[in-house]
This record gives sequence, C-alpha cells and structure tokens, in this order.
Amino acid sequence: MEAILATDILGGISKNGIIPWKSKEDMNFFYNKTVNNVVVMGRKTYYSLPDKYRPLKNRLNIVLTSDRDKYLDEEYRYNNVLFISDINLIYNLVFCKIIKSLLFKIIFVV
Repeated sequence: MEAILATDILGGISKNGIIPWKSKEDMNFFYNKTVNNVVVMGRKTYYSLPDKYRPLKNRLNIVLTSDRDKYLDEEYRYNNVLFISDINLIYNLVFCKIIKSLLFKIIFVV
C-alpha cells in the first residue's frame, strides 16, 4: 500500500474543500502512478473531485464513509467505485483474491 499526499508550503491539503493550486505536472504524476490500480479515499475527498473526473477512471475507487447505504445509487451507476463503512473491510478486500484477480498491483491512499 502506498500513499500520495500533496501540500502547500504550510502543510495545507485543501482550502474550502478544493485543492488550492493547479498543477498539470502534479495531476499527470497522480494519474500515471494510480492508473490501473486501487485508490482509497474518504467521502469528502471523493466528492471534492470535479463531477467529470468522479469516479477516477481506470482505477478501482474505494470510498470510506460512515453511511454506505446513502451512496448505493452511485455504486450501482459505476462499475469502478465501492462505498465502504468499515475500514477493516477495506483491508480484507485489498488482500483478498477478488482484488488480486482484477490485476491491481498497488493500492493508493489519497
């Protein structure tokens, strides 16, 4: 499992729910590192992504939320997003044969 984190010079990761900078280089790095892999994020991070990028394409998006049932419609709408309310389930999914059989090599926490 790996993590990707970007911060401003004060260690901030967002301002008013959005990334406070625009960097094509950072976005390309993120895409190239995570494509065809698994990304794990919280609900607020997931919904901070612009609609056109959500869920992240060519990746399995695992979204941690305390109210999984609230997001089942979105889970049914897309074949590459799972909403999970138990962090232990994420661990079990990541290391089970189902995930491994999907040929994902790296799990990124974002």
